[in-house]
Amino acid sequence: MSARYAVFFALALACASSNALADDDCRLSRLATLDIGTENPQRIIVPVTLNDHQIPVVLDTGAPTSMLLNNEANDLGLDRQMFAVGFEYKMLNGTRVRDEAIAPTFLIGGMKGTNFRFGILPDRFIEPPAVGLLGADIARNYDVELDFAQNKMILFARHHCRGRVVYWTKQPFAVLPFHFDPGHHMVADVKLDGVSLTAIVDTGAPPAVSMPLPLARREFSWSDDPAQLHRIAGKHSPYTYPFGVLSLDGASVHQPTVWLSESNGGIGPDALVGLAALRAFHVYISYEDQAIYLTARDAR
Repeated sequence: MSARYAVFFALALACASSNALADDDCRLSRLATLDIGTENPQRIIVPVTLNDHQIPVVLDTGAPTSMLLNNEANDLGLDRQMFAVGFEYKMLNGTRVRDEAIAPTFLIGGMKGTNFRFGILPDRFIEPPAVGLLGADIARNYDVELDFAQNKMILFARHHCRGRVVYWTKQPFAVLPFHFDPGHHMVADVKLDGVSLTAIVDTGAPPAVSMPLPLARREFSWSDDPAQLHRIAGKHSPYTYPFGVLSLDGASVHQPTVWLSESNGGIGPDALVGLAALRAFHVYISYEDQAIYLTARDAR
């Protein structure tokens, strides 16, 4: 399902540019630039290298730790072990991860780590060509810029002057504050058709918004299901409904794709804000500031 986006930025928000980053202490330190694959527009797919083998992985800020598909871990010949007794990771869709593989070497954009641990996912958990997830355990060590117009993901050092990150344009920008939950998910306050929701910002979720259908019925006062509510595909698929506006604290996505599930899948907060919403913008995720900076997608 496609969506038509209109992006609005509240002019009351301050504007910044690369010219404003004059002080040495405020300059951003770029660490790596990676190409975003174009094979699957519903995923941010970037290359990493494990044991001298380059593999495509999905940037997934909703994953608590980085993951590999079971077959890929086997193909790479990685040592395997179970987590400690009673310990597991629970993915946002409810999938439980109980064992891990250890990669002697791990490279991303020329930066190298050793003895890095990856959770093991069931095969077919991720659509090809990706064979793993780049999760919050790696992403939160950097600031992450997503330039969708140029299909680039850029990693910066986290430490900089607060709020001095929008270097690519002098146009207005929006700032969406977030906080971390116990699983290191980014949790922000958003509005959908004027209704306030708490949402995990999840680059691994394809639609603009995912939320439980029972919660939608309650929050939007649907005494009866509206006629425009229908399933995306077959009888076990999520529902969709033509909501008007998703508001991200100064930036808006009009006619967002929204998936409504019959159960909450263990989300925790009210909803997920996913990739279809983020792709409407040029995005800078600052883990140091605990804020997401949004400009027009093609702003220069």
